[in-house]
Amino acid sequence: MQMGSDAMELILQSGLLEWNKQLFVFIALISTVYWLLSGFINERGKAKIQYKHRIYFLLGLLVFYVCWGSPLYGFAHLMFSAHMLQMSLLYFLVTPLLFSGIQIHLFYLPRRFQTMSKVWTALTSPIVSFVLFNGLFIVYHIPKVMDTIMLNSWLYYSFHILLAYASFCVWQTIVGRFSIKKLAYQKRKHYIMANTLVLLPVCLLLFFSTLPYRTFTDVTAQFNMFQICFDQNINVSILIGIDMLPTDVDQKLGGAIMLALHKMSFLVGEYIQPKITD
Repeated sequence: MQMGSDAMELILQSGLLEWNKQLFVFIALISTVYWLLSGFINERGKAKIQYKHRIYFLLGLLVFYVCWGSPLYGFAHLMFSAHMLQMSLLYFLVTPLLFSGIQIHLFYLPRRFQTMSKVWTALTSPIVSFVLFNGLFIVYHIPKVMDTIMLNSWLYYSFHILLAYASFCVWQTIVGRFSIKKLAYQKRKHYIMANTLVLLPVCLLLFFSTLPYRTFTDVTAQFNMFQICFDQNINVSILIGIDMLPTDVDQKLGGAIMLALHKMSFLVGEYIQPKITD
């Protein structure tokens, strides 16, 4: 196992620290189109997207790019703690920021189709979305499940898409700007408290567990994961066996990061929500 300065030298040689230029162009294009369209909607008076909400949306896109297009993406497949940082940013921070800047009726557009209306209404209800998101997030952190998902490209991307949707459903209840699915203030407080507490055992389990994840400790599993998650510009062969941190320290750090960002995300939600509902 390579650690310390030797590991960083190999990482530099591998190309892992390169930024994803194609994704940057795509995000920049989305940002430009969003900014122009949201301004047009304001001018026409069809809907109210305030300046601060537009900034929140762009900030969400920026953090999304950091998660998927910066060196963090590479480190998230080398270090368990970096993976937890990426996951926490994506589903605890990016989602509420993006949701704060979109029109709620766009999110509920499928309800206009009769065949999808009942299913969509059920999936976006506070209780179902709470169970769906937290259930998926908890199951994902079972070592056997995470290893299986990380080693199958179809499962990897499908699970992230499903988790992203479930995250949107949870956050629309907390920071939604309109009253379609909005809970009463006191119930909303209880909803936030429930979301805060439900993942606490998972964070503590990660912190105290000694059961390792194969995709971060087994060289064969690592190589297969690299083949799935990295493009051809990355020299994956020299990344095999790199340990930036001891396994137990890395896993404890991952649990601490997830716990801290999960709690912080609801403070962000509290900061955003009153300004979104004005």
